[in-house]
Amino acid sequence: MGGPGQDPHKQFVAEIENLNVVEHYSVLDNVEERLLAGIKS
Repeated sequence: MGGPGQDPHKQFVAEIENLNVVEHYSVLDNVEERLLAGIKS
């Protein structure tokens, strides 16, 4: 049979680190400013 499984705590900590590295970006970022700038011009 296989050996012991991976430590869930270590997996969780590694996933948190991976999520912290990823910078969130959305096309809706600053949409209010862009919309108002388009209306003013």
